[in-house]
Amino acid sequence: NGDKALVTVKLPTTLETIGDSAFSGCENLSTINSSTKGTAQLPNNVKTISAYAFTNCYNIAKFVIPAATDNIDLSAFNATLTYTQADIDSGKYNPLKEFSVASGNQNYKSVNGVLYNKSGTDLLRYPMMKAGKSFTIPNTVTHIVTAGMGSNNNLEIVKIGTGVTQIDAQAFNRMQTLRSVDFGTNTTVTIADNAFSSLSSNPKVVFYGASGSTAEAYANKYSSYITFIDNNKKAVKMTIKQGTDIYTSRGNSIKLEAILTTASGEVTSDVIKWVSNDTNVASISNDGTLTPRKDGQT
Repeated sequence: NGDKALVTVKLPTTLETIGDSAFSGCENLSTINSSTKGTAQLPNNVKTISAYAFTNCYNIAKFVIPAATDNIDLSAFNATLTYTQADIDSGKYNPLKEFSVASGNQNYKSVNGVLYNKSGTDLLRYPMMKAGKSFTIPNTVTHIVTAGMGSNNNLEIVKIGTGVTQIDAQAFNRMQTLRSVDFGTNTTVTIADNAFSSLSSNPKVVFYGASGSTAEAYANKYSSYITFIDNNKKAVKMTIKQGTDIYTSRGNSIKLEAILTTASGEVTSDVIKWVSNDTNVASISNDGTLTPRKDGQT
């Protein structure tokens, strides 16, 4: 392990176990049993992937897990090195973007590159460089394991599914781009201490949820880097369909239309009260009809 000169490996087809720390720290290893650079195609007979087997292998973008695999120590895919976008842009690193599990595997599966247990109740690993700014935890998931979402460097928005009952310690560790987590109507999920750790504090991460929820309690406990906003409060944002700068002339009335949304982006049906701050320039009726009176701004 730790061989930084290692780039390509051919493993025997008879191999059944990849041992502890076997390739840990092999930063430049990019190909295993594949003709495609960046792909680790594990041999078909591999049953066990042991602890830290591929920790900090920052040039393997895709792991292909065979049907025979029935025992994965998830620390095998841990990432502890610090890298920058410049490292990726320069081609120095090409971190993990996708898991692919053989359809015949009875213990694990992948959906859109994310690794789950076979039943889909446990979210095991979200790849650290999987593309996309937002992700909704499927409603089938009840458990987000330690480091399940950790170290991803693209995600900004995560929505917690209604089925999630347990979020383990460090499940969302070292997600520096994370900006908000929406718990929706999930009020009772158990959130372990430090489940959300080593996050940005400037700006703070926003938790959206219901008043009195476990998400609110967690946000209050870790208020140095998490802010809580009640999803059930009235609209906090109004978007006028015609835009913020509206130009018209006397004799040409315009009916304004607006959309009200909560902090989490849900559309509300709250009643809008339209008011002109200068009725000499323009008046506005209760239904949003704007009538110009004279030249000016309001």
